[in-house]
Amino acid sequence: MTSATTALENGPVATRPAPQTVSAIAVAQILGRFDGGGAERLAWYLTTGLERCGANVVAIALRGAEPSRAANDRAAVVLAPPRGLPRGLLVFWLRRVLSRLRLDVLHCHGANALPLCATALVGLRHPRLCFTWHDSESVLASGSWRRRLTAWALRRCASVSGSSAGVAARLRDAGLRFRVVLAGEAAPHLGWLTEQVRGGVQNRGLNEIVSLPGWVADMSALLGDAAIGVQTSHTEGLSLTLLEQMMAGMAVVATDVGDTAVAVRDGETGLLIPPGDEDALTAALRRLIVDIELRTRLGHAARELVLREFSVEVMARRALAEYRAVLESA
Repeated sequence: MTSATTALENGPVATRPAPQTVSAIAVAQILGRFDGGGAERLAWYLTTGLERCGANVVAIALRGAEPSRAANDRAAVVLAPPRGLPRGLLVFWLRRVLSRLRLDVLHCHGANALPLCATALVGLRHPRLCFTWHDSESVLASGSWRRRLTAWALRRCASVSGSSAGVAARLRDAGLRFRVVLAGEAAPHLGWLTEQVRGGVQNRGLNEIVSLPGWVADMSALLGDAAIGVQTSHTEGLSLTLLEQMMAGMAVVATDVGDTAVAVRDGETGLLIPPGDEDALTAALRRLIVDIELRTRLGHAARELVLREFSVEVMARRALAEYRAVLESA
């Protein structure tokens, strides 16, 4: 699988194809927790998408049992370790679960969970281990022991996929009328970042323009009210948040990093800008704010592209094809 298998839920006016029958494939999606970022949402979308296609699928969360923030659909079976289980015993719990489930494929999401999954599978013939590396840079930049552990775990994978190789003030000063919403909250150990952002908004006198609602459990209403989506990442794979914005019919401005250009085709489904270029970002946003026709055209084209190439069902079918190839090569 490539990063282009990223998927998201269809919007309210999208139609879903009839479920496809899948024989003799039992899959578990394993991740750290359900209330995280794009990687966690992708794992949950894959879980529900595979279930709709007829696969036997279960979600295993190593650090949280409720997908309350990640998804509204809770049809899939969710497993999690007992509360208070010491971290050192987690691998034994997972090994016992895998021995009982009779799985064909274990799909691991995220480098932090990979060594644990590989260790739990030592000595077991099944399931085959597939891995999606959502953030390779964090591991590649870590110490030598982590590199060696990750390399050992990667050699035990049957399949590996991963990611590819002051603007508001300026717009306001130009006399343009708009509002900005910065949704989300930092991890507990990055609380300083949230305060830094809030301080920056206040210091620039942008309180009437910029709102920071914190964590938003249901993004559908927020995306439905917005007209423009912005991604300013310096590094990226193919952002699930960006695809969700496009699914909602928003015109998007995104930095040309990673696989972003696979979905954001400059001038067709959005506007691409160089990373770190505030002048280009300001100009692109000015175009979309002023030109209603351009904004509407890009938003419609973005939604059509995502429905066609990045829906849950499309991603699930690609994943099933990969799982079959893994099983056939065993």
